[in-house]
Amino acid sequence: MLGDPWLRVAAIMGMVLFGGSLVGFVLAPAISALVNTLQRGSRRGMGELGEILFLCALGVGVFWLYYCMYIQGPASILPREWQNPILHR
Repeated sequence: MLGDPWLRVAAIMGMVLFGGSLVGFVLAPAISALVNTLQRGSRRGMGELGEILFLCALGVGVFWLYYCMYIQGPASILPREWQNPILHR
């Protein structure tokens, strides 16, 4: 949409910097806090076995998401409403 190549590159760099900052400063700490809270809760509820089960479930979940993304593409881990309707005809 942007005709000037310099402006297009500047816009892309701005979007990448904004997205990276959003992930690095907002989403990553929030995900970390959520995982820490869940891990503490599982340890408090079931002891060391609860923590081990939580970490195993977390590992299975992460590798399942990686498998889906690698085999079926990144759109496969999104909700159906967010996916491109042209690809699902």
